Amino acid sequence: MRLLNSMGMQEPPNVDSIELPRSTIEEMIEGLGEMNEKVEQDTQEKTFIMAVDPSEGFDPDMLVARFPVSLTTMVRKVAEAYLHVYLHIDEPLPEPQVVKVVVRERLLNGDVGDVIATNPVEVQRSGKVVLPLKSSDVE
Repeated sequence: MRLLNSMGMQEPPNVDSIELPRSTIEEMIEGLGEMNEKVEQDTQEKTFIMAVDPSEGFDPDMLVARFPVSLTTMVRKVAEAYLHVYLHIDEPLPEPQVVKVVVRERLLNGDVGDVIATNPVEVQRSGKVVLPLKSSDVE
């Protein structure tokens, strides 16, 4: 009853007497959801984390990268994640070739874990490749 009083009402509203078709109400609810998503997108932050090589180049057979993150970054919800990789080719190739980039998890004990992402890319010369990652894989 205190809630009703705080809203200046004596009794609960009669919601059965709303004179709107069900489809209009559903559209209004859907519109509210879209507005909420828009607000969430507007309040998102972009964070760029540069990788470091924990092996300091001693493992030439495998490119290993570690992404040092702070505790505040670690507890954030990840909406989208992308891995930017620069592929170096000594001399441009006569024809584009398909190269498969495989991203694996590196476990705390140093072992290589599960595949997180694979992406076949066409390369002919050095350049940047962007791999989309699942947000659940990087949280």
